[in-house]
Amino acid sequence: MQVLIVDDEKYILEELSEALEDEGYIVLQANTVDTALTILRNNYKINLIITDLKMPGKSGFELIKSAMAHSPGKYKYIIMSGHDSFSEELNSNEFKKIKFLLKPVDIEEILDIVETLTK
Repeated sequence: MQVLIVDDEKYILEELSEALEDEGYIVLQANTVDTALTILRNNYKINLIITDLKMPGKSGFELIKSAMAHSPGKYKYIIMSGHDSFSEELNSNEFKKIKFLLKPVDIEEILDIVETLTK
């Protein structure tokens, strides 16, 4: 199982990657949406995308919309954010089924969610 983590905060990338790798997942990292989209175009084995919403440049919403348009139904998603002011977007049809976690995320909680999503 391959997981792509997208976040502009280096320590979050490192902490989540280490925890997921310890559980046996193959983890790829991106610190921008553009880098994440390049990884997705070049790697067909990714099953799960964990993304921050608010990042410099493009947002996590833009990443998910692009991934959904390019490969509908291929990926599962987890959204993380330090802001809970995205209720309108999160309640839209395309996002309301995606798991949303408020930062700081609990590593055990995210590992449980990843396990559930990847069964």
